[in-house]
Amino acid sequence: MKYNTYIEEVPVYVPGVTTKELVRSHGIPEEEIVKLSSNENPLGPSPQAMKAVKGEVQTLNIYPDNTYTDLKNAIAKKIRVKPENVAVGNGSSEIFLFLSLSFLNENRTLVTSKHTFQIYKISGKIVGANVIQVPMRAELKIDLDGILSAITENTSVVYICNPNNPTGSYLTKSEIENFLNHVPEDVIVVFDEAYYEYVTADDYPETVNYIDRGNVVIIRTFSKIYGLAGLRLGYAITSPEIIEKFEHVRFPFSVSKPAAAAGIAALQDTLHVQRSRASNERNKFKMYKKFEELGVKYIPTQGNFTYIETEIPGKRLFEMLLNYGIIVRPLDAYELPMGIRVTIGSDNQTDRFLIALEDVIRKWDTTSLREEG
Repeated sequence: MKYNTYIEEVPVYVPGVTTKELVRSHGIPEEEIVKLSSNENPLGPSPQAMKAVKGEVQTLNIYPDNTYTDLKNAIAKKIRVKPENVAVGNGSSEIFLFLSLSFLNENRTLVTSKHTFQIYKISGKIVGANVIQVPMRAELKIDLDGILSAITENTSVVYICNPNNPTGSYLTKSEIENFLNHVPEDVIVVFDEAYYEYVTADDYPETVNYIDRGNVVIIRTFSKIYGLAGLRLGYAITSPEIIEKFEHVRFPFSVSKPAAAAGIAALQDTLHVQRSRASNERNKFKMYKKFEELGVKYIPTQGNFTYIETEIPGKRLFEMLLNYGIIVRPLDAYELPMGIRVTIGSDNQTDRFLIALEDVIRKWDTTSLREEG
C-alpha cells in the first residue's frame, strides 16, 4: 500500500464524550445528562434558522447554488464587508483545510501556540507541514512575541485563536496591531474567532479592519452562538486573492442547502443572539462566584466556556463528574492535565454543574484527609 507516510504524524482528533455514550456506560437517562464539553449553545438553534431548514425539505433533491451568493451577501452585509471578501465552508474546519491545501506543504511551516485548538496542528500535519507550537505565557495567554520569534523564511501560516480555546483568554487590539506590524507580508495570519459574538471586552480587536493588509484571514462559525453546530457552517473574511486560491482546492457543494438557508436566517435573528449572550453572561458570573467560594482557579473568559483547575487532576475530575451526569472536557490532549474546560450552560445546567462540582471537591478533600490520617 503506497501512502503518504507523514500522515502518521497527524494527531487524531478525539471529540468529547457524548450523551449516548454516558447513557451506555453509566445508565443515566439521557434527559438527566448535562453536556458541557463542546461549547454548544444551551439555548439551541435560532428559531428563525429552524424555520428556514424546514423550508428546504421539499427541495433536497436539488444541489445547492455552488456560488453561495445569497449566503455570502448576507454575511457581508452583517459584518460590513464586500461579498468578494467572504468564503464559506462546511464548518470552519473545512476552511482550515483550504488554508493548508493552498499555502502549506512538506517544505513549509505553520506557527501557532501551545494549549490552543488542536485542529491547527492537525490541519498542518495533514499536508506534511512542519508545525511549531510556541509555549504560552505564565497566565495561559498566547505569547505573540514568541510567535514572532518562531517565524522563519519557511513560515507560510500563523494561527491565532482569539478568544483562545480552551483557556478563554484573549488578545487586545493594541497587542494584535503591534503583532501585525511585525509579521512579514508573505506570512498569512489567521484569526480564529469562533467565539467572537460572545466577546464583551472593550479592547478586543475588530480584525475585519485589517483585511486590506492582504495577509489576514478571519474565520468565524455558525456553530457557537447561532447554535448550528450540527449543520456545519463556517466562513472566512479575507482578501479576494486568498479566496481565489481557496477555489482551486474547494470541493463543490460542500455547504448543504439547509445549512446555507439556516445561516442566512440566523444572521437576522438578533433576538436569539441577544438572549444567548445574556444567558452566557449571567451564568458566567454565577460560576465565577462559586469558584471563588470553593477556591477553584479559573481564567476569566471571553467565550461561552471557562477553564478551571482544582487540586483534582482534570481527567479524574471529569470521571467523577460523569457519575452526576455532568460531561466536561478534560484537557490532557492540550497538555493541560490539571485543567478542564466547562461550557457555560443554561441556568439549570449551570446550577447542576456547580452543585456536582462542590460535592466532588468535598469528597476529594475528605478522601485525602482520610488517606493522610
